[in-house]
Amino acid sequence: MATVITFLLYMAIVILMTEITSYAMNVRKKFTSNILIIAVIVISSAVVAFRGITGTDSAMYITLYEDGANSIFRWNQIENGFLLFMKLVRNLGGSYQLFFFLVSSLTTGFILMTIAHEKKIINVRIAAVIYFTDLYFNSFNIMRQSLAISICLYALIIFFDRKKITGILLILLAAQIHYSAYVCLLVILGDFLFNNRNTRTNILMMFTLFIGILFLISHRLLLGNIVQLVTGNQYYAGYITRDDYTGGSFLIYYLKIFPILSIPFLYLRYYKNHAYMNVLFVLMICGYIMSSLGAVLATQVGRIGMYFTTLSIVMLGFCCNNDIYIGNKIVVKKDIVSFCVYSFYILMFIINVFVSKYYEIVPYRPFTEFFL
Repeated sequence: MATVITFLLYMAIVILMTEITSYAMNVRKKFTSNILIIAVIVISSAVVAFRGITGTDSAMYITLYEDGANSIFRWNQIENGFLLFMKLVRNLGGSYQLFFFLVSSLTTGFILMTIAHEKKIINVRIAAVIYFTDLYFNSFNIMRQSLAISICLYALIIFFDRKKITGILLILLAAQIHYSAYVCLLVILGDFLFNNRNTRTNILMMFTLFIGILFLISHRLLLGNIVQLVTGNQYYAGYITRDDYTGGSFLIYYLKIFPILSIPFLYLRYYKNHAYMNVLFVLMICGYIMSSLGAVLATQVGRIGMYFTTLSIVMLGFCCNNDIYIGNKIVVKKDIVSFCVYSFYILMFIINVFVSKYYEIVPYRPFTEFFL
């Protein structure tokens, strides 16, 4: 019974939050839009706040919050920015549920700010459903990194909107929540390579950057040493260098995400009018390569790849806002592409959460306690 009700709750969150976000981003009255956006943040964050322990990370955060400075559970490996926020909420007398609620509100808030910033050129419904079927439920456990990812996503988008200093400062802020956010400073290199160059040169630069990142990924010991040098933390270097076969398959992984990878390739012709999409495209592909390593090897490099796979919120949102052309002929209408992407993410969400139990969030803990 608890599992059935959990299914209904999670599906309600995914579908209703997606539809309300889509309506809020397109409604003309700003007041109505703001009220709906606040409602989305409050409702979705309330569900996260009371989820209890959903993995080792959430257990650690509860321990840290309740025991404070007396806790020695990875205390010295938690970033100062996150600890400062935790200490502030605790000193104000808030429970750990309030802290979870606030962190989730910030995470969803930054994602919605990203969607709002790009809403003129993306399909808002697709962008929202990607978030609420993926990163949102990831945040039930890895909420610290999820917050850093959401900040970095917004930072990358405004960086390409000529707000470079603000974007870099936000990445540095995110790094004080999770050191792995430093990887997003690659955007500076990407901007230098692609800015003010013609399409042919951009393609060459895309290929060069892609090969360079592949080299680092394939030489993970070197990449791990770089990470340790930048962060000064062996723990995060271990994200990359740890290596042990898990029994997974690269072939199965790429077949599973084939729709995500194939669709952006069909829209390469559109990127010339939005040059930063070239950089986002390359980074997203590299993110999925990192994630494939995490799926097959017992390495946390996939966690770093999440900073770039999350770019699919913007990339696929952009693709689903345009028809697919071959030559001058429309081959697939954007509505069909949108339906396929929407259905794919709903299906993968159901498989990952309720069949494979990937997120370890079934059943929803309050329901478990109620039905026991």
